[in-house]
Amino acid sequence: MRVIVSSVDSAEQSATLAEELGLVNLEMASGLDAVAVAAAVGGYLDTSDHPFLQPTAFVLDPENRVVMSVYSSGALGRLSPGDVVKVVQS
Repeated sequence: MRVIVSSVDSAEQSATLAEELGLVNLEMASGLDAVAVAAAVGGYLDTSDHPFLQPTAFVLDPENRVVMSVYSSGALGRLSPGDVVKVVQS
């Protein structure tokens, strides 16, 4: 299984969070443009003074087809690691 994490946070902020969570061995893309990502994947964008992307997650099969997607419009409804394991094992 391959896990890739992406974030609109800076590389420094993402690295700090990954270290705090013990996720230092994950591939991570940082500094993404929230507006561009929301447009590309259909995610929810908070349009406050500092726009940010609400949680959006995908599980892809080996052929890169989406087998599960989660779109949240707020703090609830995130895809958990346990959810990913269940999908992969099914």
